[in-house]
Amino acid sequence: VVAAYNLVVFTCVVAPRVWTSWPILTITWPALMALVLLLWLLALLGDPGWSQPKALLPQVERMRQQEREGRLDFGRQSLGDQIASVAAIDEALREFFEAGGAQEHGKEKG
Repeated sequence: VVAAYNLVVFTCVVAPRVWTSWPILTITWPALMALVLLLWLLALLGDPGWSQPKALLPQVERMRQQEREGRLDFGRQSLGDQIASVAAIDEALREFFEAGGAQEHGKEKG
């Protein structure tokens, strides 16, 4: 937006005054600015990650669903029980990946 405003100001205010002294500059500068705006538009449409909303969405609904199903109970579990639950999951994952992880798991299916 700032670049487009800059381009308009240059074209309407600066360019008429410098046209007689620097005609090549008067043509080249807006052309380069237009090229920059085109490249920015291509990057915007290509979604490099900074121009669109984050791909990681909040997990609140997922957590509420798990709590309704009884798989997650933050409201009634004590902090120690929650830590023990997470530690057990962490240990199970660690054993899974040390035993070959998803690669071994995929071989069993195939």
